[in-house]
Amino acid sequence: MRKVLFPMLGLLLALGVLLPVATPVAAHTEAEPFVTDLIADGGSVDTAIDVGDVSVWNDDTNLYVKYEITETGWVITGTHLYVGTNEPPTSAPGQFPYDDDDATLVTDTVVTYTIRLADIDSYSMQLNKKGKSTGVMVADGDPGVEPCSDIYIAAHAEVQQTTIVTGTFTPTLSWMRSSESNVAVFPGFGAQWTKEQGFGIPLDPSTVVWDGGTESQYFTGYSTRSDISWASWACTQGGTPSQTGTDLRRFQATFDIPAEYTVTGGRLGSVNPGCEDAIPINDNIYIFVNEELVFWGGTISVLDPPRTHFLGVERRAVQAQHSHVPDFPETDGWYMDGTFPPIACDLFVEGANLLDVFAEEFWTGGGMHELGLSLDYEQTIVREETAWGEGELIGVNANWSMYFTYHVQEPAPTVTEGNLLGDNGEGGVRWKSFANTGSREMYVGVPDLGIGDNRVEVDFVWSSPGTHDVSFAYDKDEDKLVGTVGDKTLEWEKISDTAHPDTWDTMLIIIANRDTGTTVNLNDVVLAGYPLGDFSSGVGPSGWHCWSVSWARFGESWTLTGKIELGGSFSGSSESCKVEIQVGPA
Repeated sequence: MRKVLFPMLGLLLALGVLLPVATPVAAHTEAEPFVTDLIADGGSVDTAIDVGDVSVWNDDTNLYVKYEITETGWVITGTHLYVGTNEPPTSAPGQFPYDDDDATLVTDTVVTYTIRLADIDSYSMQLNKKGKSTGVMVADGDPGVEPCSDIYIAAHAEVQQTTIVTGTFTPTLSWMRSSESNVAVFPGFGAQWTKEQGFGIPLDPSTVVWDGGTESQYFTGYSTRSDISWASWACTQGGTPSQTGTDLRRFQATFDIPAEYTVTGGRLGSVNPGCEDAIPINDNIYIFVNEELVFWGGTISVLDPPRTHFLGVERRAVQAQHSHVPDFPETDGWYMDGTFPPIACDLFVEGANLLDVFAEEFWTGGGMHELGLSLDYEQTIVREETAWGEGELIGVNANWSMYFTYHVQEPAPTVTEGNLLGDNGEGGVRWKSFANTGSREMYVGVPDLGIGDNRVEVDFVWSSPGTHDVSFAYDKDEDKLVGTVGDKTLEWEKISDTAHPDTWDTMLIIIANRDTGTTVNLNDVVLAGYPLGDFSSGVGPSGWHCWSVSWARFGESWTLTGKIELGGSFSGSSESCKVEIQVGPA
């Protein structure tokens, strides 16, 4: 084994020899992944919507692909994923090698896949005997990918946006009423009839619904009003009031509710201007929607004792009569509040609906304004789109499908406090003699570095307090270790004569601080582009401190850089305080 000493970095540069420099991009991790947008809506520049992200990262075993919705109101309803060593063949996403059944996490906003690097393959479209595609994608390569290789990812998702729109609409009511030539009569008054009896009253298409007091059903005791739309009728029972029974008239309107409308409330009131929130009506009224009683009320203050409530629903209060006679002479001044009480959402249905109004009359005649219906609704609007992780279009004549490339990262180094190296490593550097005692200040070689034959060494002048740039590197191509401090450089060649760099996976950082009041720190440490942070021994005497760096790539060329920061007055012992780095297998 040959030992070589280069005391001056200037001489090294003059000879054209360069230190190994590794400058990889920092590894993608779950905390800092590779990210591309999840784009929905046909791929048009003008209409495309960024609904979320597709994040990718890997460790030394697995590739991770995560779909995540970030745009409010959108959800994922399904995913298909292509991961291969070749560009994805043009195919339907359903032919991709992975779908939701293969995912490790599936929610409506996050879907995550965990795919073994060893399983990633190449794919092509299966051909039939005539050489035409069967539409089936098949794996056809040698599975497995290594760090620093490129793979191709097509991340497809079905996404959905649900929007709730609220509003009010007025359906068109098509009215009919029961016959005036054959009026249904029930004994007593105050709901002396059943629901079945009421709905048994036939409707008569020939009877004018809103006669305005001009047809045969008109009660002559009321004046004719041609300025409004209303219905009139004459009571068939004698007496004031009748002692024998009450008339019951049925009005029915059919109307439609648009698809996806959910009715949340409404109002039934006069269609005549100024009366929209009132139901002008004589005596009692009963209102049903799709044969379910919505509410009832009336002008009669005395009901038969057996029927103080109709179908279990309380009577509604009504307004006083006299002050409204000028407003509603056709109903003798009576009216009701037209606001519905809370309505079950399933009472109204999409499509055809029925509104039944029963008017109970027991004295002389009656009237009722034409009724209009206003409904509050919620509409659920569902938008479904295809989304892709943004990248290149698949195929020459691509129809809104994309893929992107991902560079498989080498695993990032991790730092653990303590010694995971076990025995002395197979190569190392030591910086020591911080009091400039005359002993060499830097060693490079194979541990134990305390043995002269195991090292090369060089003088350097430390300052305390002071900060000094240092580095330690492995050059695989030149088969050597390189250590520096300030402008001093040492090389230990043919390291593989005694070591096995292909097995290296651990680095041990050691700081010894056994002098009183001193500080020895190794700060701003960066390994092959990966920041490792600061390593501090505290104020001495604090003894020995060890940190282990685990990394699968120590067998490749790398460089570690940092700054030794010193403070206080060091003793004449060259080994009482030192910084040493060893590398080898765990």
